[in-house]
Amino acid sequence: MDIKPEDTSREELATSVQTFTDVTFSSRLRVLADLLEHLAKSGQDMHEVLQQIPAEEAALLLEVLREGQQLSEHLEQALPIGSRLVQVAQRADATYELQEVDETRYLPLQKREPFPIARHEILLVTKDSKIQFDMKRFQLSSIEEVLELYREGEEDLQRILDSHNRQQESLRQLQQVFPSAQFIGRDEITAERLAQATLVVSVGGDNHFQWVADHIIDDTPILGVNSDPQSSTGALLPFDTTSFIDFLDVLETGSYQFSPWTRLEATLDGKRLGPITCDIFVGQKNREYMSRHVLKLGDEQMEQKSSGLLISNGAGSTGWYNNAIRALYPKGYTFSPEASYARFVTTEVSGNVDESEEGTSLTFPLLSEGALLPGETMEIHSLNREGGIVSIDSLFREPFERGSVLEVRIDPQALWKIESVEES
Repeated sequence: MDIKPEDTSREELATSVQTFTDVTFSSRLRVLADLLEHLAKSGQDMHEVLQQIPAEEAALLLEVLREGQQLSEHLEQALPIGSRLVQVAQRADATYELQEVDETRYLPLQKREPFPIARHEILLVTKDSKIQFDMKRFQLSSIEEVLELYREGEEDLQRILDSHNRQQESLRQLQQVFPSAQFIGRDEITAERLAQATLVVSVGGDNHFQWVADHIIDDTPILGVNSDPQSSTGALLPFDTTSFIDFLDVLETGSYQFSPWTRLEATLDGKRLGPITCDIFVGQKNREYMSRHVLKLGDEQMEQKSSGLLISNGAGSTGWYNNAIRALYPKGYTFSPEASYARFVTTEVSGNVDESEEGTSLTFPLLSEGALLPGETMEIHSLNREGGIVSIDSLFREPFERGSVLEVRIDPQALWKIESVEES
Protein backbone atom coordinates (compact mmCIF):
# COMPACT_ATOMS: atom_id res chain seq x y z
CA MET A 1 0.00 0.00 0.00
CA ASP A 2 1.52 3.32 -1.12
CA ILE A 3 0.43 6.71 0.22
CA LYS A 4 0.73 9.55 -2.28
CA PRO A 5 1.52 12.98 -0.81
CA GLU A 6 -0.76 14.79 -3.25
CA ASP A 7 -4.48 14.95 -2.54
CA THR A 8 -4.18 12.86 0.64
CA SER A 9 -6.52 13.94 3.40
CA ARG A 10 -5.97 13.70 7.15
CA GLU A 11 -8.76 11.09 7.34
CA GLU A 12 -7.16 8.95 4.63
CA LEU A 13 -3.84 9.03 6.43
CA ALA A 14 -5.48 8.04 9.70
CA THR A 15 -7.25 5.17 7.92
CA SER A 16 -3.89 4.02 6.51
CA VAL A 17 -2.40 3.92 9.99
CA GLN A 18 -5.44 2.03 11.26
CA THR A 19 -5.23 -0.61 8.52
CA PHE A 20 -1.51 -1.22 8.94
CA THR A 21 -2.26 -3.42 11.94
CA ASP A 22 -4.07 -5.86 9.66
CA VAL A 23 -1.24 -6.52 7.22
CA THR A 24 2.21 -8.04 7.47
CA PHE A 25 4.93 -6.37 9.49
CA SER A 26 7.00 -5.44 6.43
CA SER A 27 3.90 -3.97 4.78
CA ARG A 28 3.17 -1.94 7.90
CA LEU A 29 6.67 -0.50 7.74
CA ARG A 30 6.17 0.53 4.13
CA VAL A 31 2.87 2.19 5.01
CA LEU A 32 4.46 4.05 7.90
CA ALA A 33 7.46 5.04 5.81
CA ASP A 34 5.21 6.62 3.20
CA LEU A 35 3.12 8.26 5.89
CA LEU A 36 6.05 9.86 7.69
CA GLU A 37 7.63 11.05 4.47
CA HIS A 38 4.38 12.73 3.46
CA LEU A 39 4.01 14.38 6.85
CA ALA A 40 7.59 15.55 6.80
CA LYS A 41 6.99 17.30 3.49
CA SER A 42 3.52 18.64 4.19
CA GLY A 43 4.00 19.65 7.83
CA GLN A 44 0.62 18.20 8.81
CA ASP A 45 0.22 17.57 12.53
CA MET A 46 -0.64 13.90 13.11
CA HIS A 47 0.72 13.83 16.67
CA GLU A 48 -2.03 11.71 18.18
CA VAL A 49 -1.89 9.14 15.39
CA LEU A 50 1.87 8.88 15.34
CA GLN A 51 2.09 8.48 19.10
CA GLN A 52 0.46 5.09 18.63
CA ILE A 53 3.47 3.77 16.72
CA PRO A 54 5.47 1.40 19.00
CA ALA A 55 9.06 2.54 19.55
CA GLU A 56 10.44 -0.75 18.20
CA GLU A 57 8.60 -0.30 14.92
CA ALA A 58 9.66 3.32 14.78
CA ALA A 59 13.31 2.26 15.03
CA LEU A 60 12.91 -0.24 12.23
CA LEU A 61 10.97 2.31 10.24
CA LEU A 62 13.81 4.81 10.39
CA GLU A 63 16.21 2.09 9.28
CA VAL A 64 13.98 1.43 6.27
CA LEU A 65 13.87 5.14 5.51
CA ARG A 66 17.64 5.47 5.81
CA GLU A 67 18.34 2.55 3.52
CA GLY A 68 15.98 4.01 0.94
CA GLN A 69 17.46 7.50 1.41
CA GLN A 70 13.94 8.81 1.97
CA LEU A 71 14.39 10.40 5.39
CA SER A 72 13.60 14.08 5.13
CA GLU A 73 16.11 16.42 6.73
CA HIS A 74 13.11 18.26 8.17
CA LEU A 75 11.67 15.19 9.94
CA GLU A 76 12.50 16.30 13.47
CA GLN A 77 11.06 19.79 12.92
CA ALA A 78 8.04 18.72 10.89
CA LEU A 79 6.76 16.07 13.30
CA PRO A 80 5.89 16.56 16.95
CA ILE A 81 7.05 12.98 17.44
CA GLY A 82 10.29 13.54 15.54
CA SER A 83 12.60 13.97 18.52
CA ARG A 84 11.44 10.67 20.04
CA LEU A 85 12.01 8.85 16.75
CA VAL A 86 15.50 10.29 16.47
CA GLN A 87 16.32 9.11 20.00
CA VAL A 88 15.04 5.65 19.16
CA ALA A 89 17.12 5.66 15.99
CA GLN A 90 20.24 6.68 17.91
CA ARG A 91 19.70 3.75 20.25
CA ALA A 92 19.13 1.39 17.30
CA ASP A 93 22.42 2.58 15.77
CA ALA A 94 24.33 2.40 19.06
CA THR A 95 26.64 -0.48 19.87
CA TYR A 96 26.69 -2.61 22.97
CA GLU A 97 29.46 -5.05 23.83
CA LEU A 98 28.38 -8.23 25.60
CA GLN A 99 30.39 -9.38 28.59
CA GLU A 100 33.11 -11.47 26.99
CA VAL A 101 33.78 -15.07 27.89
CA ASP A 102 36.93 -16.85 26.72
CA GLU A 103 35.24 -20.01 25.48
CA THR A 104 38.56 -21.85 25.20
CA ARG A 105 38.68 -21.76 29.01
CA TYR A 106 35.22 -23.24 29.39
CA LEU A 107 35.28 -26.40 27.34
CA PRO A 108 33.10 -29.40 28.29
CA LEU A 109 33.58 -30.44 31.90
CA GLN A 110 33.41 -34.15 31.10
CA LYS A 111 34.28 -36.62 28.37
CA ARG A 112 32.89 -40.07 27.71
CA GLU A 113 33.81 -42.92 25.41
CA PRO A 114 31.02 -44.43 23.29
CA PHE A 115 29.97 -48.05 23.74
CA PRO A 116 27.74 -50.48 21.80
CA ILE A 117 24.00 -50.07 22.38
CA ALA A 118 21.71 -52.89 21.29
CA ARG A 119 18.19 -52.21 20.05
CA HIS A 120 16.54 -53.98 22.98
CA GLU A 121 18.34 -51.59 25.39
CA ILE A 122 16.60 -48.51 23.94
CA LEU A 123 13.55 -46.85 25.51
CA LEU A 124 11.48 -44.60 23.24
CA VAL A 125 9.41 -41.81 24.83
CA THR A 126 6.60 -40.60 22.59
CA LYS A 127 4.21 -37.64 22.77
CA ASP A 128 0.64 -36.98 21.78
CA SER A 129 -0.12 -34.92 18.72
CA LYS A 130 -2.12 -31.73 19.23
CA ILE A 131 -5.27 -33.61 18.26
CA GLN A 132 -4.62 -36.40 20.76
CA PHE A 133 -3.69 -33.93 23.49
CA ASP A 134 -6.83 -31.86 23.00
CA MET A 135 -9.05 -34.95 22.88
CA LYS A 136 -7.81 -35.84 26.35
CA ARG A 137 -7.86 -32.25 27.57
CA PHE A 138 -11.46 -31.61 26.55
CA GLN A 139 -12.60 -35.23 27.11
CA LEU A 140 -13.66 -35.77 23.51
CA SER A 141 -14.17 -39.21 22.03
CA SER A 142 -13.45 -38.67 18.32
CA ILE A 143 -11.19 -36.73 16.00
CA GLU A 144 -14.25 -35.18 14.35
CA GLU A 145 -15.27 -33.63 17.67
CA VAL A 146 -11.90 -31.99 18.19
CA LEU A 147 -11.83 -30.80 14.56
CA GLU A 148 -15.19 -29.13 15.13
CA LEU A 149 -13.65 -27.41 18.15
CA TYR A 150 -10.85 -26.11 15.92
CA ARG A 151 -13.35 -24.87 13.34
CA GLU A 152 -15.07 -22.81 16.00
CA GLY A 153 -11.71 -21.27 16.88
CA GLU A 154 -10.85 -20.69 13.21
CA GLU A 155 -7.66 -22.74 13.51
CA ASP A 156 -5.87 -24.18 10.48
CA LEU A 157 -7.53 -27.60 10.36
CA GLN A 158 -5.53 -28.97 7.46
CA ARG A 159 -2.20 -28.02 8.99
CA ILE A 160 -3.13 -29.62 12.32
CA LEU A 161 -4.48 -32.77 10.67
CA ASP A 162 -1.48 -33.13 8.36
CA SER A 163 0.90 -32.81 11.31
CA HIS A 164 -1.09 -35.43 13.25
CA ASN A 165 -0.89 -37.85 10.33
CA ARG A 166 2.85 -37.33 9.89
CA GLN A 167 3.47 -37.97 13.58
CA GLN A 168 1.37 -41.13 13.44
CA GLU A 169 3.33 -42.31 10.42
CA SER A 170 6.61 -41.73 12.26
CA LEU A 171 5.31 -43.79 15.16
CA ARG A 172 4.23 -46.62 12.83
CA GLN A 173 7.69 -46.74 11.29
CA LEU A 174 9.29 -47.05 14.72
CA GLN A 175 6.79 -49.71 15.82
CA GLN A 176 7.94 -51.85 12.90
CA VAL A 177 11.45 -51.83 14.40
CA PHE A 178 10.84 -51.86 18.16
CA PRO A 179 8.41 -53.94 20.23
CA SER A 180 5.63 -52.15 22.12
CA ALA A 181 7.33 -52.81 25.47
CA GLN A 182 10.05 -50.35 24.53
CA PHE A 183 7.64 -47.41 24.14
CA ILE A 184 6.26 -45.23 26.92
CA GLY A 185 4.15 -42.09 26.71
CA ARG A 186 5.08 -38.70 28.06
CA ASP A 187 2.74 -39.09 31.01
CA GLU A 188 4.46 -42.35 32.00
CA ILE A 189 7.91 -40.78 32.50
CA THR A 190 9.66 -41.22 35.81
CA ALA A 191 13.33 -40.72 36.60
CA GLU A 192 13.53 -44.33 37.75
CA ARG A 193 12.03 -45.69 34.52
CA LEU A 194 14.46 -43.72 32.36
CA ALA A 195 17.43 -44.81 34.47
CA GLN A 196 16.69 -48.44 33.62
CA ALA A 197 17.35 -47.85 29.92
CA THR A 198 20.76 -47.84 28.26
CA LEU A 199 19.57 -45.13 25.86
CA VAL A 200 16.51 -42.87 26.04
CA VAL A 201 15.10 -41.69 22.70
CA SER A 202 12.79 -38.67 22.69
CA VAL A 203 10.32 -38.84 19.78
CA GLY A 204 8.63 -35.47 19.25
CA GLY A 205 9.75 -31.85 19.11
CA ASP A 206 12.11 -29.60 21.07
CA ASN A 207 9.63 -29.03 23.88
CA HIS A 208 9.16 -32.79 24.31
CA PHE A 209 12.93 -33.34 24.23
CA GLN A 210 13.33 -30.86 27.11
CA TRP A 211 10.55 -32.57 29.07
CA VAL A 212 12.24 -35.96 28.70
CA ALA A 213 15.74 -34.61 29.41
CA ASP A 214 14.54 -32.84 32.56
CA HIS A 215 13.69 -36.27 34.00
CA ILE A 216 17.16 -37.75 33.43
CA ILE A 217 19.02 -37.41 36.72
CA ASP A 218 22.01 -39.69 36.05
CA ASP A 219 24.35 -40.37 33.12
CA THR A 220 21.78 -42.16 30.94
CA PRO A 221 22.33 -40.86 27.39
CA ILE A 222 19.58 -39.33 25.27
CA LEU A 223 18.95 -39.02 21.53
CA GLY A 224 16.38 -36.73 19.91
CA VAL A 225 14.13 -37.73 17.00
CA ASN A 226 11.94 -35.14 15.30
CA SER A 227 8.60 -36.83 14.58
CA ASP A 228 7.40 -34.04 12.26
CA PRO A 229 10.22 -32.03 10.66
CA GLN A 230 7.76 -30.23 8.37
CA SER A 231 6.06 -28.53 11.31
CA SER A 232 8.84 -28.43 13.92
CA THR A 233 12.23 -26.84 13.44
CA GLY A 234 13.76 -29.17 16.02
CA ALA A 235 16.89 -27.18 16.87
CA LEU A 236 17.75 -29.81 19.51
CA LEU A 237 16.87 -32.80 17.31
CA PRO A 238 19.43 -34.00 14.73
CA PHE A 239 17.45 -37.06 13.58
CA ASP A 240 14.16 -37.70 11.86
CA THR A 241 12.56 -41.14 11.96
CA THR A 242 14.27 -42.47 8.83
CA SER A 243 17.76 -41.27 9.74
CA PHE A 244 17.37 -42.64 13.28
CA ILE A 245 16.43 -46.11 12.02
CA ASP A 246 19.46 -46.00 9.73
CA PHE A 247 21.56 -44.94 12.74
CA LEU A 248 20.73 -48.09 14.74
CA ASP A 249 23.62 -49.99 13.18
CA VAL A 250 25.96 -47.18 14.26
CA LEU A 251 24.67 -47.47 17.83
CA GLU A 252 25.23 -51.21 17.86
CA THR A 253 28.86 -50.79 16.81
CA GLY A 254 29.50 -47.85 19.14
CA SER A 255 30.61 -45.65 16.23
CA TYR A 256 28.78 -42.55 17.44
CA GLN A 257 29.97 -39.74 19.70
CA PHE A 258 28.81 -38.22 22.96
CA SER A 259 28.10 -34.50 23.21
CA PRO A 260 28.16 -33.42 26.87
CA TRP A 261 25.54 -30.69 27.15
CA THR A 262 25.94 -28.37 30.11
CA ARG A 263 22.86 -28.12 32.30
CA LEU A 264 21.78 -25.80 35.07
CA GLU A 265 20.80 -26.66 38.62
CA ALA A 266 18.92 -24.51 41.09
CA THR A 267 17.59 -24.48 44.63
CA LEU A 268 14.54 -22.47 45.68
CA ASP A 269 14.43 -21.86 49.44
CA GLY A 270 16.53 -24.99 49.85
CA LYS A 271 14.41 -27.15 47.51
CA ARG A 272 16.30 -28.54 44.51
CA LEU A 273 14.90 -27.72 41.07
CA GLY A 274 15.95 -29.50 37.94
CA PRO A 275 17.99 -30.75 36.29
CA ILE A 276 17.45 -27.92 33.83
CA THR A 277 18.07 -28.61 30.15
CA CYS A 278 17.84 -25.10 28.67
CA ASP A 279 16.80 -22.11 30.75
CA ILE A 280 15.31 -20.59 33.88
CA PHE A 281 12.98 -17.61 33.86
CA VAL A 282 12.39 -15.49 36.96
CA GLY A 283 9.55 -13.01 36.73
CA GLN A 284 5.83 -12.50 37.07
CA LYS A 285 3.10 -14.97 36.15
CA ASN A 286 1.22 -12.05 34.64
CA ARG A 287 3.58 -10.56 32.09
CA GLU A 288 2.17 -7.02 32.38
CA TYR A 289 3.34 -6.76 36.01
CA MET A 290 6.79 -5.52 36.95
CA SER A 291 9.19 -8.11 38.33
CA ARG A 292 11.42 -7.01 41.21
CA HIS A 293 14.35 -8.82 42.75
CA VAL A 294 17.89 -8.39 44.04
CA LEU A 295 20.48 -10.16 41.90
CA LYS A 296 23.78 -11.17 43.47
CA LEU A 297 26.72 -12.61 41.53
CA GLY A 298 30.25 -12.65 42.90
CA ASP A 299 30.99 -9.29 44.49
CA GLU A 300 28.24 -7.50 42.55
CA GLN A 301 24.68 -6.87 43.67
CA MET A 302 21.82 -5.01 42.02
CA GLU A 303 18.13 -4.44 42.67
CA GLN A 304 16.39 -4.92 39.34
CA LYS A 305 13.00 -3.86 38.01
CA SER A 306 12.12 -5.37 34.67
CA SER A 307 9.84 -7.88 32.97
CA GLY A 308 12.04 -10.72 34.21
CA LEU A 309 15.42 -12.42 34.28
CA LEU A 310 16.39 -15.21 31.87
CA ILE A 311 19.30 -17.57 32.56
CA SER A 312 20.28 -19.88 29.71
CA ASN A 313 22.89 -22.46 28.84
CA GLY A 314 24.13 -23.11 25.31
CA ALA A 315 21.29 -25.47 24.45
CA GLY A 316 18.77 -22.78 25.34
CA SER A 317 20.66 -19.95 23.65
CA THR A 318 19.16 -20.70 20.23
CA GLY A 319 15.65 -19.98 21.52
CA TRP A 320 14.28 -17.51 24.05
CA TYR A 321 17.70 -16.16 25.08
CA ASN A 322 18.71 -15.34 21.51
CA ASN A 323 15.54 -13.28 21.13
CA ALA A 324 15.75 -11.60 24.54
CA ILE A 325 19.39 -10.51 24.18
CA ARG A 326 18.59 -8.60 20.96
CA ALA A 327 17.22 -5.71 23.00
CA LEU A 328 20.81 -5.15 24.14
CA TYR A 329 22.69 -6.77 21.28
CA PRO A 330 20.64 -6.59 18.03
CA LYS A 331 22.65 -9.30 16.28
CA GLY A 332 21.57 -11.88 18.84
CA TYR A 333 23.90 -14.36 20.48
CA THR A 334 24.18 -18.13 20.68
CA PHE A 335 26.87 -20.39 22.10
CA SER A 336 27.70 -24.09 22.16
CA PRO A 337 25.56 -26.50 24.23
CA GLU A 338 28.87 -28.00 25.37
CA ALA A 339 30.22 -24.69 26.74
CA SER A 340 30.53 -25.11 30.50
CA TYR A 341 28.98 -21.75 31.40
CA ALA A 342 25.61 -20.01 31.13
CA ARG A 343 24.51 -16.50 30.22
CA PHE A 344 21.78 -14.29 31.66
CA VAL A 345 19.85 -11.25 30.52
CA THR A 346 17.38 -8.94 32.24
CA THR A 347 14.48 -8.54 29.84
CA GLU A 348 13.14 -5.14 28.79
CA VAL A 349 15.57 -3.12 30.87
CA SER A 350 16.20 0.54 30.03
CA GLY A 351 19.59 1.68 28.77
CA ASN A 352 21.33 4.99 28.09
CA VAL A 353 22.74 6.27 24.81
CA ASP A 354 26.25 7.68 25.25
CA GLU A 355 27.89 9.86 22.61
CA SER A 356 31.68 10.11 22.32
CA GLU A 357 34.38 10.65 19.71
CA GLU A 358 34.55 6.89 19.27
CA GLY A 359 30.87 6.74 18.36
CA THR A 360 27.53 5.97 19.96
CA SER A 361 27.33 3.28 22.62
CA LEU A 362 24.74 1.83 24.95
CA THR A 363 25.11 1.39 28.68
CA PHE A 364 22.83 -0.62 30.91
CA PRO A 365 22.52 -1.02 34.68
CA LEU A 366 24.87 -3.38 36.51
CA LEU A 367 24.16 -7.09 35.93
CA SER A 368 21.72 -6.44 33.08
CA GLU A 369 23.46 -9.29 31.29
CA GLY A 370 26.52 -11.43 31.79
CA ALA A 371 27.87 -14.93 32.32
CA LEU A 372 27.52 -17.53 35.06
CA LEU A 373 30.75 -19.52 35.24
CA PRO A 374 31.49 -22.95 36.74
CA GLY A 375 31.84 -22.74 40.52
CA GLU A 376 29.82 -19.52 40.76
CA THR A 377 26.44 -19.20 42.44
CA MET A 378 23.88 -16.65 41.33
CA GLU A 379 21.42 -15.54 44.02
CA ILE A 380 18.06 -13.97 43.20
CA HIS A 381 16.12 -12.55 46.17
CA SER A 382 12.45 -11.96 45.36
CA LEU A 383 10.86 -8.57 46.05
CA ASN A 384 7.60 -9.53 44.32
CA ARG A 385 4.48 -8.83 46.32
CA GLU A 386 2.50 -11.52 44.55
CA GLY A 387 2.50 -13.54 41.35
CA GLY A 388 6.25 -14.12 41.19
CA ILE A 389 7.35 -17.35 39.50
CA VAL A 390 10.40 -19.43 38.64
CA SER A 391 9.88 -21.27 35.35
CA ILE A 392 12.06 -24.26 34.41
CA ASP A 393 12.40 -24.78 30.65
CA SER A 394 8.93 -23.18 30.30
CA LEU A 395 7.59 -26.54 31.49
CA PHE A 396 7.61 -26.47 35.28
CA ARG A 397 6.67 -23.52 37.48
CA GLU A 398 7.28 -22.69 41.14
CA PRO A 399 5.97 -19.65 43.09
CA PHE A 400 8.57 -16.98 43.83
CA GLU A 401 7.08 -14.63 46.38
CA ARG A 402 8.73 -11.87 48.41
CA GLY A 403 11.46 -13.24 50.67
CA SER A 404 12.15 -16.34 48.58
CA VAL A 405 15.71 -16.99 47.42
CA LEU A 406 16.70 -18.78 44.22
CA GLU A 407 20.26 -20.03 43.77
CA VAL A 408 21.48 -21.02 40.30
CA ARG A 409 24.66 -22.89 39.39
CA ILE A 410 26.21 -24.93 36.60
CA ASP A 411 25.18 -28.56 37.06
CA PRO A 412 28.28 -30.78 37.35
CA GLN A 413 26.29 -33.62 35.74
CA ALA A 414 26.19 -33.19 31.96
CA LEU A 415 23.35 -34.33 29.75
CA TRP A 416 24.91 -36.98 27.53
CA LYS A 417 23.44 -36.45 24.08
CA ILE A 418 24.28 -38.96 21.36
CA GLU A 419 25.16 -37.61 17.92
CA SER A 420 26.62 -38.92 14.70
CA VAL A 421 30.31 -38.36 14.10
CA GLU A 422 29.42 -36.25 11.06
CA GLU A 423 27.77 -33.66 13.34
CA SER A 424 31.05 -32.73 15.04
